[in-house]
Amino acid sequence: KRQGNKPEEKIKRLAEEIKTADESMKPLMQTILAEWYWHYYSRNKYRFINRTQTAGLSETDFTTWDLPKLFKTISTLFNEVLTKHEDVLKKTKISEFSEILEGGDANSDRLRPTFYDFIAFQALDFYTSGEQAAALPQDAFEIKADSDAFAPAEKFLKYKIETTDTDSPKVMALNLYRKLMEFHAADS
Repeated sequence: KRQGNKPEEKIKRLAEEIKTADESMKPLMQTILAEWYWHYYSRNKYRFINRTQTAGLSETDFTTWDLPKLFKTISTLFNEVLTKHEDVLKKTKISEFSEILEGGDANSDRLRPTFYDFIAFQALDFYTSGEQAAALPQDAFEIKADSDAFAPAEKFLKYKIETTDTDSPKVMALNLYRKLMEFHAADS
């Protein structure tokens, strides 16, 4: 049977492939899956505009998901890759993937020298997107203008986020920025 090339079909096939993939390939595949979900949303915003949070949605058919479910899935994929595979990703030079990654400039290796950096910035693009506002809960975490989230690096690294909204994209982004700063603290 010939398989199509529609985004919905590609996402389903990749999700199935990840289940049996070699452990060394899973971080890359999960990152691609997160990106494909994000791309699917970007191409189908109109489908989500009036879609309410659904009870009893199909866990296996992401085309029926509401925005919070889709965004939670993307966040979970990024978070799993960046936590479960953190040590390996931090040791893997991005230059090892130069043949499969698109372009960039001469500073790419310097600005994102490891696969961890590359994936972290992909996740940050997602977490800091203005699109996140459409899926926020009523008690969503807000960054106060006078908080240490905007303080110089030394003070920011000690900043404690106090919220019950632990799945907040802003919380995820702040924590990821902190981890990147800690990872590169000794860099020139």
